[in-house]
Amino acid sequence: MRNVVTLLLMCAFFLVGCAPLSVDLSESEYQSALYMATEPKHVNNITVINRASDAEIKNHLLGNSFIPIKTTVSPQLTVESDINLLLAETLIVKGDADKSLIVTIRKADVYRVTDTADRIPFVSLVIAGRDTEFVMFVALSLEVRKGGAIVDSYSVNHEVKIIGKATTSSAIAESYQQLIAKYRADVLGDIQRNFIDKSL
Repeated sequence: MRNVVTLLLMCAFFLVGCAPLSVDLSESEYQSALYMATEPKHVNNITVINRASDAEIKNHLLGNSFIPIKTTVSPQLTVESDINLLLAETLIVKGDADKSLIVTIRKADVYRVTDTADRIPFVSLVIAGRDTEFVMFVALSLEVRKGGAIVDSYSVNHEVKIIGKATTSSAIAESYQQLIAKYRADVLGDIQRNFIDKSL
């Protein structure tokens, strides 16, 4: 009986985070109005292209492995929604404007990081309550076009990290909330300050 209980505990530990998590991200929505240096800029057209694919597990036998965080609304769709909201708040589409904007989302992957000890039976149970690293990789490009030609561009390639917990699904969801909040502050803030305010 004792062996059965131990086996069930091990299975539960390794299956944590496998089912898609429903995570409320509304509290960390980026507030662009707080940082607007000027009035909204005018553009002729805005196009957002999402080419980011779902993250895949990355196993490394002797090093860290990266386990994708599965959520009911994927990180890729969250980033797309965030970009659309940021642009809607900071830009105004006008037919007589001479510039257009194209944004291409290339990567929006979220992982929890595990090391070798996490993958060893029984050892993983002993260390289950320790801190876990969560990381998000975001890559996108922004192009300003005028008369069909690219007149300015900006590339984003960010790695965002936090330390959280992965002991339960609710702990992973809370860590995911914290990671998304940090990405929004870092990445969206960077785009607003260093691209929208300066290039449009």
